[in-house]
Amino acid sequence: MLNHLASKDRGGAGTSLVSKKNNHDLRGVNDHQGIIIFYLSDKGYGYLRLVGTQEEFHFRTKNMLVEGLAKGDMVRFKLKEGKQGYYADEVTRSWLA
Repeated sequence: MLNHLASKDRGGAGTSLVSKKNNHDLRGVNDHQGIIIFYLSDKGYGYLRLVGTQEEFHFRTKNMLVEGLAKGDMVRFKLKEGKQGYYADEVTRSWLA
């Protein structure tokens, strides 16, 4: 089962993203690195996993800045909060190993 999202910090101003699995705090981090675990181009969506964690986030074709991404590709992305939780946006290929 995919573990999508995190809890909101209700104690202060602003929102924080804290991993449910390992308490990895993503507050203040704008650029993330991940690996595409699957992408269905015909359906227009996929999931990627944040490097170093088990956290997975969905993305849609409209959230991709480049074409030709596939399963196993290393990517950089930003997390955005939508009505149903956090998702990956501005997904682009990462040239870092």
